[in-house]
Amino acid sequence: MALGRTGLVLLLLAGAAEGVGAQGARTDGLNLGIRISWDALTTGGPADWRLGAGARVGYGFNSTLQIFGRVHRSAWDPTDQSGGEWTMWSWDLGARIHLTELLDEWTPYLELAGTRRSGHIEPIPGPVITWPRGVISGYALTFGGGILAHLNGALAVDVGGRWGRGWVPIPTDDDPADTGVAVLGVGLSWWP
Repeated sequence: MALGRTGLVLLLLAGAAEGVGAQGARTDGLNLGIRISWDALTTGGPADWRLGAGARVGYGFNSTLQIFGRVHRSAWDPTDQSGGEWTMWSWDLGARIHLTELLDEWTPYLELAGTRRSGHIEPIPGPVITWPRGVISGYALTFGGGILAHLNGALAVDVGGRWGRGWVPIPTDDDPADTGVAVLGVGLSWWP
């Protein structure tokens, strides 16, 4: 039900930008962005959806190709047997392809990134004692896409999602966990 409300909010925000016009919209040069999101983490059990937020810095070499760095934070209470509260930080380094030839006021995009994840679990229940805090980290490959709804030449509403898959060593286990992260969000993109 909450995911349905979030989807509706995303559609309303994107629809509010319709008809404003590209007015010389650009996707090249320095780009700064912020986003709030609805994030899911899977570690072998069912996905647990929570609120997240992030920021990104990009540079467009032309109207099509942009490189970017992004930082993102989310927190979960996993529904599987790992227990505790998870706080996950993600750092992405990747490339974005703007499909600018398709539409005038809207710019669809695809992106691919290498992701470094770092998480904190408080507390970690152990077989004999409960550890007060655990730290996990690992790498993932992240694929995403979305659409920019241009409000004017330098500002756009950014609606999109991404999905990442990777492996993270869990401190209470010898084998790395196969983890997945899905992110659906809305934010602003600005070209100063």
